[in-house]
Amino acid sequence: MTKYEPLTTYLNLHKKERIKLTYSEIEEILGFKLPVSARKDKRWWNNNDCSHSQSKSWGEAGYKTTDVILGESVVFVKE
Repeated sequence: MTKYEPLTTYLNLHKKERIKLTYSEIEEILGFKLPVSARKDKRWWNNNDCSHSQSKSWGEAGYKTTDVILGESVVFVKE
């Protein structure tokens, strides 16, 4: 189990075409604070690098990220 697997589970359970989550909601789902890089660097939310556990978490649920507002919210869209 990776530390971002709770996000995969959450996305799999909701199965919506579009899910907008605040950083606080994501942290509540995960049970820990997101790293500083997630708040300051949009590349942390990239979809194309499955070598990172965070991108694997939404990719495995069939989502990609879009509309990232650093430090505020992220939209997950079904691929």
